[in-house]
Amino acid sequence: MTDLTFLFQNTPVTLERLHKEGRKTAIVSTKFRCRIEKILKKEAVLQYIDLIIGGEDVKKHKPDAEGLL
Repeated sequence: MTDLTFLFQNTPVTLERLHKEGRKTAIVSTKFRCRIEKILKKEAVLQYIDLIIGGEDVKKHKPDAEGLL
């Protein structure tokens, strides 16, 4: 899965800009956090993400709001 996943062209520069501006970023997903981190490392943007909530971090998955709360 991670080898076939890619970011949109402008995503890395946008994440870097948000980070430099002091803005916080987070990802909430039902995918496992380790897979998300692997993708972000591959794309060299993990350092720009402040928080990752993966499927293993919540008891109730989408559309429940637990991950956002």
